[in-house]
Amino acid sequence: MYRFCCLNLDCNVPLGIPLATGGAPDWVLELTTDPLPARGRAHWLHVFPESEPRLHLGKLGRDYLLSFAGLADFVISPDGARIRGHAESTVPERTLRHLILDQVLPRVLGHRGNLVLHASAVAGPQGAVAFVGAAGLGKSTLATGFWQQGFRLVADDCLLLSTIGDAVLAVPSYPGVRLWEDAAAALSNGPRRWSPVAHYTDKLRLELPDAVFRRDPAPLIRIYCLAAPDPAPSIMPLSTREAVMALVGCSYRLDLYDRRWLGDELERLCRLALTVPARRLIFPRDFRQLPAVRQAVLRDLATPAEEHPSAAAGAARV
Repeated sequence: MYRFCCLNLDCNVPLGIPLATGGAPDWVLELTTDPLPARGRAHWLHVFPESEPRLHLGKLGRDYLLSFAGLADFVISPDGARIRGHAESTVPERTLRHLILDQVLPRVLGHRGNLVLHASAVAGPQGAVAFVGAAGLGKSTLATGFWQQGFRLVADDCLLLSTIGDAVLAVPSYPGVRLWEDAAAALSNGPRRWSPVAHYTDKLRLELPDAVFRRDPAPLIRIYCLAAPDPAPSIMPLSTREAVMALVGCSYRLDLYDRRWLGDELERLCRLALTVPARRLIFPRDFRQLPAVRQAVLRDLATPAEEHPSAAAGAARV
């Protein structure tokens, strides 16, 4: 039984993440190499264009179906508590691990009523900082640079948020980051355990020791929404409306057509934007400038956050 986002996952295949220390399972995943007999009866609803490999969402009766063409199918119960995987026998173990940890579980976690962002996060003495944005904008690169400077990793690409009173907490997912080869080469500062993420991508996974991974939730103190790279880096406050619009495209969801669920998600995002200050962060695709970007973020964190930031306040130049 594994620990993922502070939940106990009962799984019959090795995932390479920390084991649970006790308690009953919160959800169960069973993987088999048997084909999915009912796949031909699936009612297909949506294709996730940003997903690699291509991901199709469908329904099998009341169950949901996540299908990775030629790799595996995952059937999810309506409440998200049980997942049945049907994998092709030729798919490598590392690929199945990646599909489960980085594709299936985040979407099912969001379906179970949680707010889950496509974000990387680190934690320092003041609290947690999240980097959100589309794939390829540098979320994992920034998080890796910060933990190399003494911050603890909270999450890479899958950030669960919970609320206690007026505080928003960043919940740790699992230790490890995924980087493209050029970023891994630029950020390597000594011997590291890099391994391929999956057989179909050049991305590398870095396994992290427990000492650099935050195990307990941390208060979220800032959200940085990454924008397209620009030669002139800047940090700009976002209004509540701008922050919500940026976050809508960064949340993990399973059922894209459940209006009640989408309404609840929008309400949670509005509360998040009202509670945690958000900034737009722009920086060039130049690894030599990462130390300057980190310093700019640290200066922003040291500045008292406005209760209602305005984009008209201007940009803080890096």
